[in-house]
Amino acid sequence: MQMDVQHYKDWLLRYGSIFKIRHNSKQKDIFLKSLITDITSFRNDIQVKEYIYDSNLKTKHFNLYVGDVKNAKYIIVSYYDTPSVSYGDYMPFNMHHNQRQTLLRIFTESILAMLIGIFAVFLLKDKLDFSHPDWITILTSLAIILYFYVFSKITKGRASKNTIIRNTSSILAMLTAMYTISSNKIAYAFVDDGCTNQSGLALLKRETNAKLIYLDSIGASKNLYLLTNGVSTCEDLIIVKTKISENMVHITSGMIKNDEIYVPDIGVIQEENIERVMKYIKKTTIYKSRVK
Repeated sequence: MQMDVQHYKDWLLRYGSIFKIRHNSKQKDIFLKSLITDITSFRNDIQVKEYIYDSNLKTKHFNLYVGDVKNAKYIIVSYYDTPSVSYGDYMPFNMHHNQRQTLLRIFTESILAMLIGIFAVFLLKDKLDFSHPDWITILTSLAIILYFYVFSKITKGRASKNTIIRNTSSILAMLTAMYTISSNKIAYAFVDDGCTNQSGLALLKRETNAKLIYLDSIGASKNLYLLTNGVSTCEDLIIVKTKISENMVHITSGMIKNDEIYVPDIGVIQEENIERVMKYIKKTTIYKSRVK
């Protein structure tokens, strides 16, 4: 890898371990602050774009852009949020399948948690005396409060802890490219909501006419695919023709079953995949190397 190995190890530790869960607003905010600190050590052309996807919820979402997004010829893009737990493998190009598997997991865990709560109340109802509380009553009351807190988390979807493939591997590839490649033709976009509604990507598309190179879960120990609707040659990637936007290509890892790509959510990141993505970016774009 044509870069300072120590930088990569630092990024892997930070975003693969310390900030590996980026599920709620607080977690994503902490991640973005760390990411900005890392990037400003070698670049200063950073812009944070705030948007609100649902006016009823008024929750703020953020895209982070590096470089001139409006005038760039190419934009390397990926999402930085991480998913809720779900059943089965992730399918990068079947959002309905992913949403269904996530909702099924939430429904199953919610029912189990509810049954456990009912069973616990049935066992303890004759032992509790709130008029003359003893230590059993006090501890049980605290347990009830904790139960409802955990139950609320379950019903909203628990954050997955297996995030090194989806999508930290793509974040590491973007940081590697950003550090190594110096070109005003290339910009970078870390977009929000890639695991839910892809509103961050939709916002980016409205703001640029550049060709998007979209990275999604590139680190699995499987084949590395380039999905495009045009003509493309790359000896390091398997070309898959598909009906996607003319100004966009997708790169993802996984395996094809029944004409669908499946990505396992567990495993060790395959660093050679980052190198293969780097080769494609360099071949596709005319660049000036930062590292000799």
